[in-house]
Amino acid sequence: MLVKGRLPSPLPVLNAELSLRVPLARLDLESIGQIVLVESPDSFDDWHVYPAPAELADSLVLYRGHGGLARRARGLPAIWIRPGWAAGKSCGRR
Repeated sequence: MLVKGRLPSPLPVLNAELSLRVPLARLDLESIGQIVLVESPDSFDDWHVYPAPAELADSLVLYRGHGGLARRARGLPAIWIRPGWAAGKSCGRR
């Protein structure tokens, strides 16, 4: 999975523009406070420039991906961000 935002230990702290590819099984989901799952690759890449609500500031941000990655992401306790979310239309909890 591609991840950015507040990465759990032992992953490094990244600049806001950067992301890291990490196998989902290597993420310690118990140590993550909140997950934001982004469906659009463009929205994921530009996450750092969107005016995200304050409650999402310390989230681990995941790109949902396609195929097998998308299927594995379905079961995550995440806030899903769909295209159009910046306009306040498509943000939902799963």
